[in-house]
Amino acid sequence: MSNPGVRRLARAFGTEIIVDSRGFPGTLRAAATSAAVPTIIFEAGETFRFQRNMVTRGVTGVKSVLANLKMIEEAPRQGPVQVVVKRSEWNSLGAGRDRRPPRPPR
Repeated sequence: MSNPGVRRLARAFGTEIIVDSRGFPGTLRAAATSAAVPTIIFEAGETFRFQRNMVTRGVTGVKSVLANLKMIEEAPRQGPVQVVVKRSEWNSLGAGRDRRPPRPPR
């Protein structure tokens, strides 16, 4: 979020959680960061599944960004609260196991 262009896009998208990360090598996020291209990536829902509610949230976010950039005539959406996360990790539990978010450190 140190790049003003990225900060503007991320805030305009309107999601509640923003992960501020350069990305792992070989990912779109890492390539965009290396090329200094202001980029945001919407990650939501379960792996390898299209979930209608997550697709709807993504479309709403894209429209909000386009409105913020004055590319469409709609009001930008603002989430009630936006949290910027500086560190995240993947937890793979394997097939058939319950998937729950990790507990925050105490």
